[in-house]
Amino acid sequence: MNRWNIRKIILFSKTGDLKKELEFDLNAVNIITGRSHSGKSSIVDIIDYCAGSSKCSIPAMVRDNTSWVGILWQKENMQVLVCRRMPKNNAKQSGDIYYLSGSDVRIPESASEFTPNMNVDSSILKFEAQLGIEDIKNDEINTKKIDSKRVSFRHCMPFLLQDDHSIISKVNLFRGMDDARKRVGITDALPYFLGVINQEIVRKKSELKAKRQELKYVELALEKRNKVLKEDFALAKSLIDEARQVGLATDDGLGDIDKIVRTLSEIRSSGFNVTVEIPDSELIFEYLEKEKNLNNEIEALNHQIRELTKYKDLAYSYSEGQGELRRRLEVVKIIEQPQNGHVCPLCDSVIADDFEIVEDVKHSLSQISNELSNLESEVPKIDTYINEKNRKIQELREEKRNLKILIRGLTSEVGTDGTRLLSEQQKQATVIGRISFYLDFMVGEHNSRVDKIALILLSKEIDELESELGHDSLTEELFKVRKHISRIASDILSELPFDERYRGNDLDFNPNDLSVSVETAERNVPMREIGSDENYLSLHVAVLSALHRYFSEHNAPVPSVLVFDQLSRPYYNSDEDSEELEIGEENDNDRLRKYFEFIFKEVKVNLGLQVIILEHAFFKDFPSYVDATKYRWSRLDEGLIPAEWIN
Repeated sequence: MNRWNIRKIILFSKTGDLKKELEFDLNAVNIITGRSHSGKSSIVDIIDYCAGSSKCSIPAMVRDNTSWVGILWQKENMQVLVCRRMPKNNAKQSGDIYYLSGSDVRIPESASEFTPNMNVDSSILKFEAQLGIEDIKNDEINTKKIDSKRVSFRHCMPFLLQDDHSIISKVNLFRGMDDARKRVGITDALPYFLGVINQEIVRKKSELKAKRQELKYVELALEKRNKVLKEDFALAKSLIDEARQVGLATDDGLGDIDKIVRTLSEIRSSGFNVTVEIPDSELIFEYLEKEKNLNNEIEALNHQIRELTKYKDLAYSYSEGQGELRRRLEVVKIIEQPQNGHVCPLCDSVIADDFEIVEDVKHSLSQISNELSNLESEVPKIDTYINEKNRKIQELREEKRNLKILIRGLTSEVGTDGTRLLSEQQKQATVIGRISFYLDFMVGEHNSRVDKIALILLSKEIDELESELGHDSLTEELFKVRKHISRIASDILSELPFDERYRGNDLDFNPNDLSVSVETAERNVPMREIGSDENYLSLHVAVLSALHRYFSEHNAPVPSVLVFDQLSRPYYNSDEDSEELEIGEENDNDRLRKYFEFIFKEVKVNLGLQVIILEHAFFKDFPSYVDATKYRWSRLDEGLIPAEWIN
């Protein structure tokens, strides 16, 4: 299976007129060996920088002697060239990008040919389209997380690069996990790369969110309508009484408001077909609007009364406490004590000098007395305010009752001039007209019926979506993936050096916190507690290789590239051994060799996987290792940066 690999890494000299290319084999192991400070480890930072890093961490030896760096990605016959300008002076990064894609991309011979054609964000988006990364936000995957950025190519970079520090970290499995916010973003995005979350699931989650909001709106509308119905219960019942009086109903309609409304609806549709013009409809609407405003005023006043009552209760509570304190002070007659700075307020002793503590006591006692006096004067004012509000409410309620009388008068069978309607049919028509007005304009019977149907349908649709997207189902799916990757990692670990105390136990890779532990009979032992750089190295290699095997199996939108910097780190200290370490029969290391044997085997199992190894050691008697070595920088004049580039 062909997947995205790195075909070349390109560097341009500081002057821009010289170019160096490192070419790599696709779907294969590529090794660069050499002495310390030859620039091997810089390759990790160059890849990260060209992939859109917000900060240039490329070592000074490379940064100070180059003007542009670039990567040529390739999948089958498709190539993507991403070159990025090096930062100037003390700048953290440069936003200048030269991006080119096609079946046979031409790499410029000098930096002078570069004309930046996009910024960093645009280049990331462009390459994401090539990878097949969909437009999904992290908060659409997990709304409890703090990172709301898009799922990005940047989120999969920790699964591609292992530098010489992260490769034996006992705390973090992946590079860059020291940054808490980045860790959250990557944790959120991983379910997408694992295929647990996809565009269809995100669409359904958005649909569920919208339907929940719509359901709240419908429930609120029904709640408000029911509130109006309850307030006009007497009016609705009086309409049924009138219908009985003119022979339109036999049932008294007793029951709750919903039953009364149903009875009125049945009366209207009972077969009496007559068109009735409602008299003075504009005036009726005016009165109804006034009634609505009165209700709002009454509710506002009730709210004010409740708040004032709360304040009053708090005041009484505080007053009781302060009153008790005052009574205690009065026992020793401190409050009435003359303000003589040379007399002790507690024992009347003469004080030769002024003491600051005495003044503090006097000030505190005076403050307590003033606060209590102010409080005692405030409570009666609160009572006055409450009484005023209650009187206003009574006035508004009386005005509301008068309005209801006016409304009923306008729709009564008796005219405002006292003239009665002439026939039973006219009486019935008038009652039906009043019922119709009540149902259509005051109750909104049609809308109520529609809202209730909508409520039922929305609830059903929400239940179905919740069943599909339920936390349990997604959690279960992620758990299955977790167990699958953990099984792969456990199998891989059995081929690598590992502490005999834990050998044979399964690994547990947890995508929820990006951790790994060993499952023993007693408990899960986290990586940190296992100890030994060799153990840490084996866990890193096992988990990363398992992830890439899973990515390949499920055609995940992740480049099939793994870069390991210094697999020999637990065995040889490259800082102390500056020269390239050549390993032969006389100094062979079987345990270290097992890592390389596994990697050569893995690229045959995981078709499409490309592994780039940056190594201090060179196995001269290991044929596969020798054949895979693309570059050896063992002499002082050899390295990533040509000697003639260095100032």
